[in-house]
Amino acid sequence: IGTSQVSGHSWQETPTLITDETYGNLGFDATAGASFSSEAHQNSGQDQTIGNMYFAEATLRYQALPWLAPFVQYNYQVNESGNIHDVNNLTSTYVAGSHENVVGGGVKINFTPNRWVDLWYNKGVSGANTVQTNAAYLRFVNIF
Repeated sequence: IGTSQVSGHSWQETPTLITDETYGNLGFDATAGASFSSEAHQNSGQDQTIGNMYFAEATLRYQALPWLAPFVQYNYQVNESGNIHDVNNLTSTYVAGSHENVVGGGVKINFTPNRWVDLWYNKGVSGANTVQTNAAYLRFVNIF
């Protein structure tokens, strides 16, 4: 495989702001950002323009015990519309934008300050032009 088959010939930049604040037993995490992409040039003759993406997430947690912190969260994501260009047939297909509001909750189990497990569930409550989120997640974190 040569280098022309390895890459989508595009770039993507995702600047993100993240905060984590603690006030006694209450904690607040927030993330906000955007993703900007260039046009992707494919060897098949189809070029794709992906719309920009914007997202935000907020989590409120309560440190019930030294090792246990239940939490609730809210996520929002919006994707702008894009296009798929067929350079061989000189046609263009519109790809609609999408958005979704997601709520969820879970628990963080601390083993040590640098090692924990998160278990949570998210459910899409509204949106358009997207598959509704309905997912459970498990994350293990080990900071060296």
